[in-house]
Amino acid sequence: MSKRVAHLAAATLLAVSACATDDGYTFLLDGTNQKIPLIHTSGPTYEGFIFPAERGDEIPFSGVDGFWTPSAAEIEEVEQRLRPALQNFAATPESQRYWFESAPILEHLSEFRRQYVGIIEEGSKRILLNACPRHDEVCDRLGGRVFVLPVDGGFWYWRVTYDVETQKFVWFRSNGYA
Repeated sequence: MSKRVAHLAAATLLAVSACATDDGYTFLLDGTNQKIPLIHTSGPTYEGFIFPAERGDEIPFSGVDGFWTPSAAEIEEVEQRLRPALQNFAATPESQRYWFESAPILEHLSEFRRQYVGIIEEGSKRILLNACPRHDEVCDRLGGRVFVLPVDGGFWYWRVTYDVETQKFVWFRSNGYA
């Protein structure tokens, strides 16, 4: 967790150098493996895309030791545990500084499109869930093709990391407000 936080500024710089648009989005449009399609996944309360390990070069975060491809069953596990974790953190916001945004996220949880990335961080297999609203045209249009990382927008744009072994969420961040 501390490694991720320590590298957030570096990740932002890396992301901005990848491709920054005038409307505040960041994504890598020329990843070496973009011909490998993302894997569509969905459940009763979610829809999203899994990034294959081969497309890890597109993920604009430093401090990641490697990539792996999560299964649909692992994504289902993350999604089943997400709402209870957000509810817990909404009730006890002092538990982590950035979890205060969990209450409005909970109100709109089914309105987010997800991107899932299997990462290896600090020796642990984790799943990074990147979320943006379905009503966002750029995210809707590109979310199934590239990793989308808007640089503003508050609770509508958030990321959480789930540790597969411990079955706990270990990191959360929502975007700021302009």
